[in-house]
Parts: sequence; C-alpha cells; structure tokens
Amino acid sequence: IVKDVIADAFLQQILLRPAEYDVIATLNLNGDYISDALAAQVGGIGIAPGANLSDSVAMFEATHGTAPKYAGKDYVNPGSEILSAEMMLRHRGWTEAADLIISSMEKSILSK
Repeated sequence: IVKDVIADAFLQQILLRPAEYDVIATLNLNGDYISDALAAQVGGIGIAPGANLSDSVAMFEATHGTAPKYAGKDYVNPGSEILSAEMMLRHRGWTEAADLIISSMEKSILSK
C-alpha cells in the first residue's frame, strides 16, 4: 500500500509505531532524518546498518560518515559498517559468514 504523508507527521508516527512500517521510500534528505531517528531507538547511528537495493544492484554502507579524524583512537563504533557487511553477505546467500558476524557482535556487546 502506498501512502503519501507529510514528513514531520510521519516522523512522529514512525517513532511511536515503528512496527506498522515495513518499507519506506522517500527522498534522500527525509530518509536521512528518518533513518537517524529510528537508529536512535536501537542504539544510534553507530550501530545501524545501511543498504540501498534495486532489482539488479545492491550497495551496503554505514549509516554515518567515516570520521577519519578518529581513526586509530578507539572513539567510534564500527558496528554500522560491520552490520552492513553482514547484510551484504546475507543478501548474497552467504549465511554462514553472516551468522559468524552476528555471533561475534553479540559476544562483543555482552562482554562490555
């Protein structure tokens, strides 16, 4: 079902009732705000993976910038990039490798 909505009203609805939505198609800027707000519900943009899919092409990426000024300083969370790679592997059908990433992430988070 396609449903046109006003962006600010939609942002409120998706935060209050996220389970009512499976797929969201929107312009890039609105998508940026929406995905960041939803990522905050589960730990922030440092942990949320990202994917751009079409019928023939798939690209997986972190939902945030690369923050090169923090390289080697142990300040940032690489979870978004790692989980994006997990989604890519699963998309390709490499479930064993994807499962290893999830298992490792779970162990890492539980050890903190």
